Amino acid sequence: MMPRYHDPALLIWKGLGDFDRSKGYEFRDKAGERAIIRGSQTGDASRAQEIHLRTVILGDIRDEPLWFVSILAKRALSTMTLYKIWPFGPRDGTSIIPASSPNEGVIDSYYAIAAQADWLTIGPWTGEVRAQLLLLPTLALLLLALLPAARGRIVPAVRIARGALPALVILGLGVLVTPVLITTATAFETECFIIVHFLAISFLLEGGAASVISLRSQA
Repeated sequence: MMPRYHDPALLIWKGLGDFDRSKGYEFRDKAGERAIIRGSQTGDASRAQEIHLRTVILGDIRDEPLWFVSILAKRALSTMTLYKIWPFGPRDGTSIIPASSPNEGVIDSYYAIAAQADWLTIGPWTGEVRAQLLLLPTLALLLLALLPAARGRIVPAVRIARGALPALVILGLGVLVTPVLITTATAFETECFIIVHFLAISFLLEGGAASVISLRSQA
């Protein structure tokens, strides 16, 4: 029987199943329990066994740091691009990319608990949009910020885009903590990165409005 306390090692062990494909990590409770009691003389979970599990994880990281770095990089990219929810239900017949490895365990079930981040409600309308389209405002804002400061008559938009970058970076780093350091598996924290893209939309609209006002004032 599992103990009634939580140890971060168990969650981190399971979480590595999102992108590990070589060391046996798996996003399943039972797999985590088996990992805890593995090597136990009594066959029971104990605080000492959970501490041992932490040692196993750290040992894998020390032995192959590039393996761990690659997992962190894949988590960051997957979170920022919302890659798991790229399929478009009406066309693809599914709204998520299904698990392709036993290591991913029951990750897909977490994406079915609630509507994904690419489901929007506007007034009486509720529907799924292409997740890739939600990334475009952030890309547009970044490109706008790179334009020369005196670029024609869109100076206000460029100025607002540049001022928006620190806010986007700070918010993005805050949202990335759990998906990158723990796991992308729980879906909710991972999909929360959508708020960064929504913030980019608001800055982009503000920049557009400011440019229109500037054009009218110069007319």
